[in-house]
Amino acid sequence: MQMNKLHLLIIIICLLQLSNVSHCQNNNSLPADTIIKTQDLNNEQWQMWDSISNYWLKNEFQNCLKMNNLKLSCGYCASVYLTVNLFIDNEGELSNYEIVKERVCGSKASTKLKNCFMQYFETIVFPVPLRNINIQVQLGNGLKC
Repeated sequence: MQMNKLHLLIIIICLLQLSNVSHCQNNNSLPADTIIKTQDLNNEQWQMWDSISNYWLKNEFQNCLKMNNLKLSCGYCASVYLTVNLFIDNEGELSNYEIVKERVCGSKASTKLKNCFMQYFETIVFPVPLRNINIQVQLGNGLKC
């Protein structure tokens, strides 16, 4: 009788431990459809994104403005930006994206401007810390007038 109780107690303890391990794993992994905002990226991911974003802002963004005859100014056009969900696969490629907000001189972005904004991200290979995640980013800029 004592042996049966001991076996039962060991089985219960093992089941509780397995339950805790499973629970911990669920807390550490995000569902595949989870979208992370840039401010919620971990330090390494944020540094990688910041580097990509700064390059894009200094080079690609300026080209897109010129190609679309846009110039940021307080009198005419105070903001040109897109808020975009980037879906990055395990190879570091942009597998898909979704534009969730757009603001170009007080109205919507043209298809030409959207394509110009996204072209760079469709061609780069994202670094390992940014792979297999979905992140929400703001592409562009606005003036504080």
